[in-house]
Amino acid sequence: MALAGYEEIALELGYANRSGPHKAVQAALTDVYREDAETYRELQMERLNTVTGALFNRLEDGEVSAATPLLKALEAMDRYTGFNKDTAGHDRAATLLDALIVNSRAALELPQQP
Repeated sequence: MALAGYEEIALELGYANRSGPHKAVQAALTDVYREDAETYRELQMERLNTVTGALFNRLEDGEVSAATPLLKALEAMDRYTGFNKDTAGHDRAATLLDALIVNSRAALELPQQP
């Protein structure tokens, strides 16, 4: 089986010139790359959801050292979802984390009831 060039494909499929089949091939390749990128993005989001869930749990348990990696994971999530253009989400997340830290510290300082 001999491989056909773009000119032969254009003649066979009724394109005006070789640029038509070339553009069709490029569009198909772009779709493949887009699908691969979407699959990768979904995988990364699953991983980040697992990480942020674990870090939120650690923070709620009073482990304040989890705050910095949690913020970094949230920033990564923002990048993958396209929300990194607006930092308002970061400010809200930081406020939430600050409140969790304060509450966790206060809970640790409460005397234990018998």
